[in-house]
Amino acid sequence: MTLTKIFCAAVAGLGLSAVQAADIAATFDHAALSKRLGAPCAVQEMQRRAAIIPVTSGLDPAPEYRTKGLTFVMQSAHFDAKMHARADKIYATIPHHTRALTYNDGGVFVWSRYGLAESLPSRKNAANGYTTPGLYLEYERRLYFPFMLADVRKNKNGTYRSIGFYEEIARGFRIANHETGHMADDILGNYSVEDGAGPAEGRLTDRRDYRTAITDDLRHIRGTKPDVVALDYYMPIRIGGKQDEGQRLRREVFAELWAEASGQGGSNLSRHYPRTYATVKSYFDYLKNVYEAGGSACEYRKDGRAVPVLKR
Repeated sequence: MTLTKIFCAAVAGLGLSAVQAADIAATFDHAALSKRLGAPCAVQEMQRRAAIIPVTSGLDPAPEYRTKGLTFVMQSAHFDAKMHARADKIYATIPHHTRALTYNDGGVFVWSRYGLAESLPSRKNAANGYTTPGLYLEYERRLYFPFMLADVRKNKNGTYRSIGFYEEIARGFRIANHETGHMADDILGNYSVEDGAGPAEGRLTDRRDYRTAITDDLRHIRGTKPDVVALDYYMPIRIGGKQDEGQRLRREVFAELWAEASGQGGSNLSRHYPRTYATVKSYFDYLKNVYEAGGSACEYRKDGRAVPVLKR
């Protein structure tokens, strides 16, 4: 019995039909992904260790936020007990199968208190060091989430400084899952074998099925010109949005729809991108089904250990 047949049998009733499961499994390196996510927890630790990308820059990130062994989740030394608990609660909203993917491929979650500038000192002289609520750095495979943002003032020399921090936590659940969507786009895309051409070494947002879906939705959006005030970050410039109709738009729409598939899509973007959402949801469900059909269930702890659990 092939891995694909075993997978299709295992996912019956889990969200994808056997036909759908077989179709999408054929567009990924299903055997490699199944083997990786289904490995014993001790093996997953070794896989993680080999996948972590060393951070060597002197300023990016700060020394206390450098890669430390297997560390999966880092939290600011400035956090009090309440903030640690809040960060844990936000992290817990990220679906377990998504965590399994990011864990095994060396992802790191970083929570700072005082803007991105705390964990990324190179951002101290830029406005986005204080005003960005979340950031994924692909070349480090790291996610950054600040608890407090700041009002900023521009200095005469063109740099910026903070003039007062305020807590920005209301959107934390959505932002964490949005940024994790960027990581999933990056990592799961490396398992894509769409068109049978072998590993794509790209992103899910570069796949043909995703590009076709978003093109269809954008055609409808350009024709109907919806009110984009609340969703301008995910809309094209030509109708009053903020994004060029290229890779950046594809990636931001994907991340927000991944958050929605994760149960944290407060923007309800799928109403404007229904075909794109269906495509993103198919990737999300496929990953979930691969994980649930695997042989190992692990708890992924902050320090990077993968500990066996009796039940998922």
